[in-house]
Amino acid sequence: MDKTQQGSELQGSAKSGLLERLFKLSEHGTTVKTELMAGLTTFVTMAYIIFVNPDIMAKTGMDKDALVVATCIGAAIGCMLMGLYANWPVGLAPGMGLNAFFTYTIRISHSICSQGIFHIMYTNHSKFYIYSISFGINYFKKATLSIMFYI
Repeated sequence: MDKTQQGSELQGSAKSGLLERLFKLSEHGTTVKTELMAGLTTFVTMAYIIFVNPDIMAKTGMDKDALVVATCIGAAIGCMLMGLYANWPVGLAPGMGLNAFFTYTIRISHSICSQGIFHIMYTNHSKFYIYSISFGINYFKKATLSIMFYI
């Protein structure tokens, strides 16, 4: 075996070693290749959000290009937190149902300005955050897992 092959094998095992230590892949019965394919599949499945979400929210008068960037950054941060902090392979992105509700029902139907919508969203998200870091998160996990068990 020449030095080039040894170097590439060493780099491959070092990368797998880091990923193995960080995510405990063998403990979860998976491999780096499987996880990369799953990540690519998740991205392709969720990619429509990059285009549809800003299109919905642009109807409120906000800058569409800024909304594309915000959607991508929000999804990236959510996915990284779920993967690195929670060690749970779940893709997160801005919720289009809530965005559609605020765009079509609150902004267009009731003519509430964008700043008012942001105030409502900030208040609701703050309440959810406080709830999630308190006792409520365990209740939510148990309820969600029990529902998923029966599906």
